[in-house]
Amino acid sequence: MPSWPGTLPPSPLLGSLVVEQASGPAASALGVGQATLRRRTSSVGERMSMAFGMSSAQRETFQTFYDTTLSNGTANFTMRHPISEEIQTFVFTAPPSTATMTEAFHRVSVRLYREP
Repeated sequence: MPSWPGTLPPSPLLGSLVVEQASGPAASALGVGQATLRRRTSSVGERMSMAFGMSSAQRETFQTFYDTTLSNGTANFTMRHPISEEIQTFVFTAPPSTATMTEAFHRVSVRLYREP
């Protein structure tokens, strides 16, 4: 399985990380009365959005990683979890977006799903 390239920033920009638990409880509708709730699974993933500050060279490396190594973001990859710092499995949930801050600095925003 591919891993996050070592030449890319290992941590997102301060204040850019948003983490949301992916699987909530499932509701079972009853014929009469209030629906009952149950856990979907014993382990849940996380949806994450974050941004990385990258030089032009890092942005090119990232784009090659996304386009070629991950087949346009469809393959899973491993990287350090931005909070726990454990190696986890992720997949992109949307294409990345890039904002050019200066000629040599880019803000690359990504949306990922952490596998349970």
